[in-house]
Amino acid sequence: MKYLKISILSLAVLTMFFTINGCNSESSKNEKTRIEDKMDQVSEKLDKQKEALKKSMNEALQDFDNKIAIFEDKVKEHNEKMDEEMEKSLKELKEERAKLQDKVDEISNETGDNWDHFKSDVDKKLSNFKENVKSFFEEDN
Repeated sequence: MKYLKISILSLAVLTMFFTINGCNSESSKNEKTRIEDKMDQVSEKLDKQKEALKKSMNEALQDFDNKIAIFEDKVKEHNEKMDEEMEKSLKELKEERAKLQDKVDEISNETGDNWDHFKSDVDKKLSNFKENVKSFFEEDN
């Protein structure tokens, strides 16, 4: 009888232990799921920001390419020669464009840790590029 009581008591303690442990395990799973969901949301937000920046940059670069193609066609059509200053400005713009294209290619590799700094840097360079393109073509007219 004594062994039966000890066995029942042991069984009760084990049952209680596994029940409590099971609850903690379930709670941990829920917490882990919440954390994973939050990480997915952050990742989705970062991916959307990356795509928006890529799109904005590609549009600016394409706009520049189109303007340059038209400009160079007009120069050839009219058998005109650009002066040294204009050639230098155009060369600088093309170099600036190439650097921005490199940044477009780097966007996918950027992590969340460095994203704000990267985006800020690229936004500033893109803004400067757009201003330089605008100035170049305003001087041309």
